[in-house]
Formats: sequence, structure tokens, C-alpha cells
Amino acid sequence: MAARKLLAAIAVLVFAAVGSANVVAQEWTPGAPREEIAPQFSVVPGGGVDGKDALLVRTDDRPGQDGWWRRVVPLKKADYYRFSCFAKCEGVPHPERSVFVQITFTDDKGRLARDDNGQQVPPLIPDDLGEQPNGWRRIERVYRVPRGATRAVIDLKVRWVRNARVLFSDVQFVPSGPPARRLVRLGAVHYRPVDTKSPRENYEQFARYVRQLGAAGADLIVLPEAINYYGMPRFGKSYADVAEPIPGPATKFFGKLAAKYDTYIVVPIIERSGHLVYNSAALVGPDGKVVGVYRKVCLPREEYNKGICPGSDYPVFQTRFGKVGIMICWDIHFPEVARELHYRGAEVLAVPIWGGMPKLCAARALENQVYLVTSTYTDISRNWMVTGIWGPTGDVLKRATEWGSVVMVEVDLNEHVVDWFNIGDFKARIPHERPYPLVGTKEP
Repeated sequence: MAARKLLAAIAVLVFAAVGSANVVAQEWTPGAPREEIAPQFSVVPGGGVDGKDALLVRTDDRPGQDGWWRRVVPLKKADYYRFSCFAKCEGVPHPERSVFVQITFTDDKGRLARDDNGQQVPPLIPDDLGEQPNGWRRIERVYRVPRGATRAVIDLKVRWVRNARVLFSDVQFVPSGPPARRLVRLGAVHYRPVDTKSPRENYEQFARYVRQLGAAGADLIVLPEAINYYGMPRFGKSYADVAEPIPGPATKFFGKLAAKYDTYIVVPIIERSGHLVYNSAALVGPDGKVVGVYRKVCLPREEYNKGICPGSDYPVFQTRFGKVGIMICWDIHFPEVARELHYRGAEVLAVPIWGGMPKLCAARALENQVYLVTSTYTDISRNWMVTGIWGPTGDVLKRATEWGSVVMVEVDLNEHVVDWFNIGDFKARIPHERPYPLVGTKEP
């Protein structure tokens, strides 16, 4: 009874402004968890994409406002449905937190639908693809319809933001084919150079394994940490002695291999930039050029005591198959690095690593729902860090067991990890339920 009164009270505000004959308003009903935190709702004729009508949610100066436009869609006989819409945000500091869509599959009695295992399917959250060239954010995803589902409840939600305007436009929920696959082959090298006397000789020994992965069709190849430094201390060489610029000898050498095999290669080296020396990793692309550089942010005392300087940014690199972030060794021991890379859109984390706690690799992959690729100098007999491909479940999909070997796994970046017990699709929930503000920023 209270809920019906709340909806009626809010609806009065809407239909008084736009009239009950408005088709958009008839299809959608405004709502809120509690009347005292309800924002304002209205329909804006012609205010949407390509002159379509738009649904407006507007908040005032009160904190904690929370509300939605809701529509109940009867389902046709189809295995998959595709949701899509556009949203335009004004005065919203973190759209990924405050503006999103929730889809709930139910039966005729309003009960949650169940999956093939008989488990209830919690509400689902489509992907926010970010702001498009037209200035509108694109929200989209294809869903497999749970068995027994006869309708879908669609909520266009706005919450926890003051003095903001959010428009929703061109909302579609229609039968579809299955989601497209986005296959990528992730590879890593498990090798320690033998009897080398220079960085160049290290590169040449690693090259044979890069060629092996390249010939097998790897889309991304990860090498271990500081390949221009490994083995050089026995000749009295320091970090600064072997440091080289980016672009430089290493990226030129591996850039030729990347171009030959039409792949991306993570090239970790000790880098010199003016008077500074960094522990870095360059990503070289299929054109042989440097896509970008990550400089290790978290330094152990063994490095900073010898003059290595920390990086200060968390770049994420767009490749033809998806977005890649890089972490280096000690970074894995601190959740902030992987989190920040994930916040910025990384789907795959490349981790050149001398050695480290493997359980933390599992944690970084699991808590961020990403793939993680490690390449290490640690011997498998030590039960320590491994060279391998880690999945979003935190499990090692494949690991190297002997020196002079490679690992490669083909994965589908469009495949979501879903239906955790009592949680549902954790990956989809992260952007809307993680801590805010972002690392190193202040809430406006």
C-alpha cells in the first residue's frame, strides 16, 4: 500500500507536467525507495537522441536522492534479449556510480527467474560503454533469458548526486542473437637468459620464445621484469648502467618481432629518461611502434635504495582486441594499482614479475574480474610465483612448468563471470558499488 501511494505521488508530478496522453510517460513509471529521497521526474519531448523524447531525472541540493524510471516488458519467445539506451549526464561527478540500468527477470508472479541450475537470477546491470562522440553515454548488453522468465523489469536509475540532470533516450529491449565473441590469445615466456654478457644477448635469447608464441598466433606476449638488467650485476653493472630510453634498443628489437608476427609485446626494461631511471615496461604494437609505457609505481627498498624512481600514473592502452594495463612485480602486492587500472578500463593485466606471492595474483584477478598474465624468473620448484594466465575466477588457466617454455590461452573478453552465489554478476556490480572517489581525487 505504501509503495502504491509513493508511485502515485511521484506520478502526479510527471503527468501534471507532460499529460497522461504522452506515450513515453504511459510506458514508464517513476519511483523511489522512499518518497522523501525521490528526485524529480519529467518527460522532455524531442530532448533525446536524434530528436526522440527523453526521460528526465533531476535532483536538487538534498543529499542521498535516489529514484528510477521503470518499465515492465513482457518477453517473447527468444533465447536472448539485447538491452541498449543512451544517457546524458549533467552535474554528475561519477556517472558509472550514480547512473545505471538494472534489469530483473521475473515470472508472472513477480518472483525472480531461475537459471539452469535452479538458482535465482539477481538483478543484472548492463555495461556502460562510456561517452560517445554524440555526447551521450551508451549502455548496452545482450542477456540470455533465464528459464521460466516471462517478463523483465527495467529500471533507469539515478542516485546519490545533487543538483544534476540525467536524460535517458532510445531505450530498447528486444530479442537478439547470442552476444558476439571477442577472442584473444594471451601468451607469456618462462625463461632465464643463460651465459649472456649484454642486454642485447638477453633480447636475442628471449626472441626465440617470442617467435614461438608469434607463430602460434598470440595476440599479447608478456616477458619478465627488467630483461636488460637480468644477469648483468655479475659484470658489475648497476640499474643506471643498463638503463636505456624508450623508444630505444629494446623496443626497436622487439618492435620488429611484433610487426613480423602481427602481435603486441610487453617489453620490460630499466628505462632512462634524462637523469631519472625507472623500472618500466613498454607495450609495442603490430606496427612495431611503442603504444605506451608504464613506470612501476610501487618500489621495493631493493630498488629505491639504488636510485630507481617511482612512476606516478596508471595508463591503460587500447589495443585492437581490448584494453591492457601493466603492473610490474612489487605492484602486485598492493591492491590499489590493479584497482586503478581496472577503474580505467583494463580488461587484461600484463605482469612482468621477478618473483612474488601467487595468491596475490589470484586476488588481483578475482577482485577486479580481469585476466592477468605473469612472466617470472622464479623456479616452479619454489612454490612461489609462476608464469601463467590467470582467469577472472582467480584460477591459473595455464602455467609453465619448465624453463625455456611458453604458455598461451585463448579467452573470450566478452564472456562475463556471472551467478556468484547470492551475489550474481559481480563484475557488473563493481563500478556501481566500489568505493568513491577515485584514487588520488577528492569528491566535489
